[in-house]
Amino acid sequence: MGMWSKWGWSRAPRGVQVYALLACAVFWYNNVHIPSAPTTRARFGGASVFLTSQANVVLMVYAALLVLHSVFWPHSVRCRALLAHLQRPLFCVGSFVGIAYYALLHNHPELAQLGTPEHDPWFWAHMHALHIAPLLFMVLDLLMNRQKPHALAADLVILYAYSALYLMWSSFCATYDGFPYPFQRSFSAFDHALFAIAANVSIGLLCLSARAVSFWMLREDRKSYEAQSDAPRARKYAVHKRASSWNELQSIAESIASQLGVCHKRASSSTGAIYLR
Repeated sequence: MGMWSKWGWSRAPRGVQVYALLACAVFWYNNVHIPSAPTTRARFGGASVFLTSQANVVLMVYAALLVLHSVFWPHSVRCRALLAHLQRPLFCVGSFVGIAYYALLHNHPELAQLGTPEHDPWFWAHMHALHIAPLLFMVLDLLMNRQKPHALAADLVILYAYSALYLMWSSFCATYDGFPYPFQRSFSAFDHALFAIAANVSIGLLCLSARAVSFWMLREDRKSYEAQSDAPRARKYAVHKRASSWNELQSIAESIASQLGVCHKRASSSTGAIYLR
């Protein structure tokens, strides 16, 4: 246990360590052990043309950085800042991969033709793993690894710089073997432009949603911390208030007793005077 404490294992949230390690294992399996379709291997650029493949590689690196930061570099300001800068843009990428697959590709007839036992008997299970893992991992990271968002401009610059690079690379590869996704092959130039605009608007909305969730969670954490900090003060005030009330009651009782004593003395002196007469 001392060795793990020395490395910083016990300093980071256990939940972050667990899901980051699991994510590393899942993304490693997705990138190394899931076979590519023959058409993917034959095309120019291979699997790098697909946003899903890129997302699984990038998120594996991000998960590894989370593990390294929590275990070996728990006090590294640069590593923490890098992870905070990457969290929301990568949340957008991972979420878009999962949502777009089930909205546009999962039921496409041409995709179903790839799921043959000759090339991959576990094709559909692998397709779910490739697209659900990025979505679930980044949702968990957003909820459990709470980072204060940087400026909105910084998130959008990282996000749209990656979007522009992917768009240029996929368009360049498409000049050799056509666009990688089946639904794109019937698009006109106007349809491609419209789809690119819709995709970029979608990831922008995902970025704004992620920032809103992050700010809301940080605000709730701050409220909880302030309530815990104020609890001892409130208990001390309640004890002081009870003591003050008790002291006030005692002073009132003493005042009443002294007034009764004065009245008794006056009555006794009046009675003695009557007897003397």
